Amino acid sequence: MVRLSFDAIHGQLPRGNPLFKRSLLILLLTAAIASAAIPATIVPLDHWAYGVADQLIVRGVWPDGQVSERPWARAVFAEALGSLLLHHERGEQPLTPPVKALIHRLREEFEPEIANWGELQAPALAEALRDVERENDFSIEVGGRLLVNLDYHTARWNHTDGVAFPEEAEGETPAQPEDGIFHRERGYVLFGAGYGDTVALYGRGEFDTAGKNDPDWMGAEWKGDTSAQFDYGFLRWQPTEWFNLSLGREPLQWGYSLGGSLLLSGTAPSLDGFRYAFDFGNLHFSYFHAGLDEQEYENDGTGRGGIRNRYLVGHRLAWRIIPELSIGIAEATIYGGEGRTIEWAYLNPLNLHYIDQLTGSTGNDNPYWLIDVDAVPFPGLRLWGQLMIDDYQYEDVEEPPEIGVLLGGSWADPLNIGGVTVSLEYLKVWNWVYNVVRKFGKLLFLNHPLGYPRGNDTDRWTIALEYFPNPYLNFGLTATLDRHGEGRILEDWDANDHYGESFPAGIVENRSDFRFDAEWNASRAMMLGVSIGYELTENRDNIADEDSADFYAGVKGSYLFGWL
Repeated sequence: MVRLSFDAIHGQLPRGNPLFKRSLLILLLTAAIASAAIPATIVPLDHWAYGVADQLIVRGVWPDGQVSERPWARAVFAEALGSLLLHHERGEQPLTPPVKALIHRLREEFEPEIANWGELQAPALAEALRDVERENDFSIEVGGRLLVNLDYHTARWNHTDGVAFPEEAEGETPAQPEDGIFHRERGYVLFGAGYGDTVALYGRGEFDTAGKNDPDWMGAEWKGDTSAQFDYGFLRWQPTEWFNLSLGREPLQWGYSLGGSLLLSGTAPSLDGFRYAFDFGNLHFSYFHAGLDEQEYENDGTGRGGIRNRYLVGHRLAWRIIPELSIGIAEATIYGGEGRTIEWAYLNPLNLHYIDQLTGSTGNDNPYWLIDVDAVPFPGLRLWGQLMIDDYQYEDVEEPPEIGVLLGGSWADPLNIGGVTVSLEYLKVWNWVYNVVRKFGKLLFLNHPLGYPRGNDTDRWTIALEYFPNPYLNFGLTATLDRHGEGRILEDWDANDHYGESFPAGIVENRSDFRFDAEWNASRAMMLGVSIGYELTENRDNIADEDSADFYAGVKGSYLFGWL
């Protein structure tokens, strides 16, 4: 589905500057219409449909398929939902009321694609959906969504005795939390075109009225206080059910997680390049190659500068051993340097990068390995895990292990309380992970981690409870306990002789966040939500005794323009 949406980013609400003035300006710039759906295009990673699909997966009703590599095409959702509906109509798939509620909401979103799937796979289902507009040979879709978010913060700051406030201090001091009322505005301008079920052209541009004040924002300054980025833009071809090819820009996620995977998290800047995937029964193989940002440097001794090219390449094999268990094995490598361009060895999807380095076929580059597991041993329980290896010394070297681990699980409808899901996850990324001696080999893109968003030298506990009494109303309680040491990916690599260092290293920032969220999806076009939370941070930005506490509350509302 191609649409325009407005999400949120902090920006202080100045007096005398009405919020709707900015919102209306962006809306007028991006207003559009909507028409037919485009099955071959993908669903953006920030779409709500993935969260609903995860609720169906934990309840054991999602049809067989590879679920740990994302994004998915709209046709994937349509096939899964069509299969569920068909088996239910035949009496082969009993559905509980919570599951019916989830399917109902997804069906509203993907009904045109389900109808198209039904025409080919299940004429009876297609007849049941005969009132849904069918896809034409050629289709175009654009749209607009406006989201307004107002937050109130009561941040309190306790800093070290004798140390000036941040705006007065010299040297390294943390940014002082602000309190007051903040507005958040972000806009997505999207366009899509498709031909039949096999070809899709998709683009998404993003505008933000205060993004330059947010360290996690990845856009560039555009006009005035407004910044922008283009995070999706690709041509996708899927001639059969078992092969697809994408050319252009899109993000990529390997492995399931509540808050960011270890190797390719999906939260980093989108990658420019190409990727393709094959499905052979219970096997799924994918490959991608992307260009990263160039690195400028000065040549010591001559004063002449130069440029190091940087590339990221990876492949992943997933095996669904039984319907309830799938395992993925992946390898990704950053390569490059002065004068290096795309290399044939890395264009071979079957080459093992580490073996190539040992035999001298490629340069001394930086490969990573990932093993991810996703299992539903019985309906109502989902278990997942990841092991990421950057470097593990099996020789007699005083160098600490450079690995990351992630373990998690979800329990659905506990004690027969329908519509409730409880989740628990622990993640740990050792110091020096994602970091190497050669600066061009660090797992960064535009200074943002390609792996876990918080980088290295960190661990996190996440406890979440979700409740949806009906398809349009959902509540959430989340507690996050996070530690972050002094290690950073951008630091010069110096892991030797650090074998016994503490974890996390140095002065540790401890952050606890407790949050309540509620959302009401009044219709396909309108959503209202509220959030209340409390965040406590000790040793903020790894500075001893610099603490802060913040009680916050927010309201948000959105309206979708130009929808099917």
